[in-house]
Amino acid sequence: MKRRQSFSKHCLLALLSALILLANATVIKAQDGESLSSNIPDKTGTVSNAKSTSLQEFMQEFKKAYDNVYYSYQSSTLKSVKVWYNELDAKKQTNPDAALDAVLTPAGLRFEKVKEVYVIKAKELATPDEKVETPMTPGNTAVADFQVRGRISDANGPVAGATVTEKGTGNVTRTNADGEFTIRVNNANAVLVISHVSYDTKEIAVSGKPDLEITLESSGKELEQVVVTSLGMKKEKRSLGYSISSVNAKDMETGGTSNVLKSLEGKVTGVQMNSLTSSPTSSVMFNIRGATSLKGIMNDKRNVNNETQPLIVLNGVQLSSNQVGSTAGIDVGNFISTLNPNDIESISVLKGASASALYGSQAGNGVILITTKSGAGAKKGIGVSVSSAVSFDQAYSAPPVQRSFFQGDEDGSALTSDKKGLGWSIDDKVNNTPVWRWNILTQEWEESVLEARGDKDPLLAFLRTGIMADNNVAVTGNYDKGNYRLNLGNMVHNAVVPGNKTSRTNVSFDGKYNITNNLSVSSQASYSRTFVPNQSHVYGKREDNPLAHAMSMPINMPKMSEWKKADTWLTDWNGTYQNTPYLSNPGEDRLSRVNSSGFDNAVGKNGPYFAAENIIRTYSKDVIFGKVQLDWKLGKPFLFTVRSGINQQSFAFERKTPWGSERATKGGYEQRYTSSLDVRNDVLLAYNKTFLNNDLSLDALGGFSYNYSEANSSGFGGNELTTPNSFTYNSLPASVKQAAEFNRGYSSRNYGAYATASIGWRNMVYLELSGRNDWVGILPHEKDSHFYPGASLSWIASETFDMGNVFNFLKLRGGYAETGYGIGNPVNLDSYGISGNTWNGVAMGTIGGDLVDTKILPELNITKEAGLDFRAIDNRLAGEFTIYSKNHINQIQNLPVVNSSGFANVLTNMGSVKSTGIEAALTVTPVRTKNWQVSLTGNITTFKSVIKELDPRFSEKFYSYDGSAMLSLFKGSQVGDLYAESPIGYIQTGKYKGMMLTGPDGIIEEAVQTTDYIRKNGYLGNMNPKAIYGFSMDAKYKNFRLNIVASLRVGGVFISETQKIMIDDGMADIMAIYGDKYNEYWTGGRFAGGLSSMPNPDDMFNDAGFENYKEKMQELMTMYNGDPRYFGYWNAVYIDPNIDLSTLTPEEKLRLSDESYIKNGVDPTKTLYMNPYNMEGQELWSGAQFRTHDATSFKIKEINLTYSLDKSLAQKLRCQDISITAFSKNVMFWAKNKMKEDPETAFYDGIRGMGVSQFGLPPIRTMGVRLNVSF
Repeated sequence: MKRRQSFSKHCLLALLSALILLANATVIKAQDGESLSSNIPDKTGTVSNAKSTSLQEFMQEFKKAYDNVYYSYQSSTLKSVKVWYNELDAKKQTNPDAALDAVLTPAGLRFEKVKEVYVIKAKELATPDEKVETPMTPGNTAVADFQVRGRISDANGPVAGATVTEKGTGNVTRTNADGEFTIRVNNANAVLVISHVSYDTKEIAVSGKPDLEITLESSGKELEQVVVTSLGMKKEKRSLGYSISSVNAKDMETGGTSNVLKSLEGKVTGVQMNSLTSSPTSSVMFNIRGATSLKGIMNDKRNVNNETQPLIVLNGVQLSSNQVGSTAGIDVGNFISTLNPNDIESISVLKGASASALYGSQAGNGVILITTKSGAGAKKGIGVSVSSAVSFDQAYSAPPVQRSFFQGDEDGSALTSDKKGLGWSIDDKVNNTPVWRWNILTQEWEESVLEARGDKDPLLAFLRTGIMADNNVAVTGNYDKGNYRLNLGNMVHNAVVPGNKTSRTNVSFDGKYNITNNLSVSSQASYSRTFVPNQSHVYGKREDNPLAHAMSMPINMPKMSEWKKADTWLTDWNGTYQNTPYLSNPGEDRLSRVNSSGFDNAVGKNGPYFAAENIIRTYSKDVIFGKVQLDWKLGKPFLFTVRSGINQQSFAFERKTPWGSERATKGGYEQRYTSSLDVRNDVLLAYNKTFLNNDLSLDALGGFSYNYSEANSSGFGGNELTTPNSFTYNSLPASVKQAAEFNRGYSSRNYGAYATASIGWRNMVYLELSGRNDWVGILPHEKDSHFYPGASLSWIASETFDMGNVFNFLKLRGGYAETGYGIGNPVNLDSYGISGNTWNGVAMGTIGGDLVDTKILPELNITKEAGLDFRAIDNRLAGEFTIYSKNHINQIQNLPVVNSSGFANVLTNMGSVKSTGIEAALTVTPVRTKNWQVSLTGNITTFKSVIKELDPRFSEKFYSYDGSAMLSLFKGSQVGDLYAESPIGYIQTGKYKGMMLTGPDGIIEEAVQTTDYIRKNGYLGNMNPKAIYGFSMDAKYKNFRLNIVASLRVGGVFISETQKIMIDDGMADIMAIYGDKYNEYWTGGRFAGGLSSMPNPDDMFNDAGFENYKEKMQELMTMYNGDPRYFGYWNAVYIDPNIDLSTLTPEEKLRLSDESYIKNGVDPTKTLYMNPYNMEGQELWSGAQFRTHDATSFKIKEINLTYSLDKSLAQKLRCQDISITAFSKNVMFWAKNKMKEDPETAFYDGIRGMGVSQFGLPPIRTMGVRLNVSF
């Protein structure tokens, strides 16, 4: 099972040695291709010595002369065009645009620069019927004697940077920022060719007109993309041998999201995202290519997906993983949730381990690369941009709650102290007699019959309209010597839960200064403060969950408007006695029962507003990030970089539970504090050079990193405050004080050396090799070393073969890499102590640290992938396809050992999990006209994580999980497989085969819990979807842009604990939830009108051997006044009690003869009748299979409509750009499950128990408007 690393550490040394050899080789001039000397004019017309070569070879020289240059060709045929040029010298000619223009223009070529890419294009040629004018050459200089001025615009305003060429000549100019140009042409009948990379080329006859107004139409051409990859390196996406997905700033800002990861939903492949709640500020778990951790299965009901979160890298500085944290059951977020989306330039997801290998032990689960905005792309000089958005949240779907039965106890009797809805039918005029109720408005007891006066949907009535305001102001400066950007952002969100609020303030700075042409320094700094004055616990049946109290609100309870209007506290008992209708001892004088301590345990349940607004959970999070980087160009081929980054986080939490609370009559208080510090340092040397007449290119990098981390925590908490509203440490009992925790975390250091080299051949084949070696530990006995190699290969077939107009671009790619996790724990620290326990009167000692297997191997992820990318039919069709496998081997876990060793466990390898799947995306542009452009995109992601190997020292077994379910640890099972803890016993043979087995205590009591039976009959499904589909549409019409994003999750299951608790409370609408299954399971029951009649209890089970059955029925059948309208029974069989079962196994009871079973309901006097609670709550409480639902769901995640003002109009308003966007998030939600719960937010408690819903927020729709103005 254990696997040795397949690559030697000498590979890394070889790569580093190659860099040194190449450095020496730079003193030897590479052999140039044949060149010809001639007299040609330069930009000014001066004749000088120059050489000619192909455009392809020149562009390679151009890229060497000017750093960070990216280019592409409109057509591959342009590569062979001959051009003339003088020796390039970036020091003398500092403007690369001018240098390139001087070479292209005489050759009848031009370029358009979009972002960082030079797109080389041919000037328009004459048609066969036209006379071809002689181009301007050194010996043919035409006289320009007619001046033309003009203005070029599109539907949005002026077009800057458009090329204006006199047809058939080298006479060329460009438009300025206002779209204006001036050119002198040969004569008044000249023809101008107007071109721009983003527009269709247009020819305009001058016809003697000195002033022209020209309008261009969008071409929809797709450019070669430059993406950020490992270590912050920028590369052309066309050269990569692995899959990478990116989302830019425009797509993130438009939708008005407050969490940057939410902007990726439905837009990228290979990932699965789960929000902890449906709130716009919720944290997001982000899994790349499937969850593969065995640790998540074994470790105390942890979230299996949260164990495999990717590494976060900000501006080249690696931070921590995306693991989401929770405190006291609430979502407290992570680093991602503190970022301001307005600061983000782009997010790239490194799915292929080939790219992640350079991060070594930190990147076992993939990498999220985040690049923030700078002033580099801003307008020259000072610029100011303002963004302001306001949005409104509204919950619009909730689980079905029954409104047909009043509040009542399990036997149907009147009830005041609990919210159970097991009482009389609202139409029952016979049994509904006057009862005592507490009036929360008058604060008096009232005696009357029950009335249906509550809300139809109490949860939606309780939740308010949430409001979010998000404002940003950015100041930029862009100059020849550098640039900067300063941004201030503030977000305030009043949540849909009353009393809940979040605010976040962000300040960020990005600056760069060019000290010389070869030396520059840059820095980034940001501060984020998140403050939450109150966030309610929204999971479970716990007393502090306002959603549970609102959802399970009996129909006779007050409307939410009355709850809201009523005083929180009883008169004269502020802070001590809660004003709630759930009171014990109905009819008695409330205040006369107050004892000397000030309370009497009279509160049965909290009111929803009390739980939301008075049980307070407050936290604050402060995050400081800083980075300084120095770049030094050591001659043409080398770039030396030094950078240091720091990330400091502090978190403070406080919980206040007042007196008079449910199950905490004297309240409680809790405090938690954590802090962490990460310092990341890198030294890098990059090398870029071409050889063999520019056919061979080498882009290499080597570096060394040093990282330091530490974390500290402290906290205390408990109940029983000495006095009301005294939320201090001193108000807690001594036992709570003594249990206070103060932990100084163990600091860690690791070192890494890495290298990568990308070798290109004729811009069509690229081989990339990478390797990293990590050293972990501080003390000598902690030291450990691991090597992580990677390789990828890409072939651009469209560069090798002429594919005509069918394929504009076609690339095949593949990759292999090993990333990992290291050992994970330090070895034995050899620390000793006294435990305080004795053995035979002798004090027992302790040994610190962990026992580590001497043969332990580092935990690794071995990833293989292959795929293709293409663009076809004039870029109207574009797509990508990837097939991959990710083998998570040598997984490390604790194995129990005998106590005599002095240790409880030994750290060792336990097994492997292999994830396989596909990723595919296709974009179609069916409409591309003057005013319209429409693009449609669809994508699909699949993954399947299977346990491939399991060390025999670890037993194959089930591990207890939430929701009355279990996780499987068996070879061949999938990560996330769920099994019922108590699977129903189904008859295996005979005429009753397939029927459920019941008994006097119900179905669950007859469940079969043997491992074999559970594996065969208890499988519920997998918590992860089988496939995730994404759909998007982008439509542009003149100044309008419409964007729609949707997603479809197919397959997978989730278990509804919400359903379980509501059924136990008698508040679930059983008929709506089960539909056709209702009649399959039961006959009668209160939701089906009950039974027409029942026998006298004394006539039940009078045969010998049925005494236990008779006793049970005499107890049950007298409840609800014996009214048959409230009774029913299971459609099942039970075993004749006269049969001896003492020697039979549970499974053998399912294979008896037909005569051994009695079918329930055939003989009324031998029928196991059940009252509502036994029939619904008791049985469905433990039966996970009755609460497991298909997780298939569909969402329209975003609809954004943007209008941009004409630039001319904006400039009249003294602005550069003005746009307004109307946006909506989670517009529509459809789920296959009848509980109307969102499977994406199915969590048991905080981050615990993914795939098990337990209340939580319902689907929430957000609608808002955003205004962007730049000056």
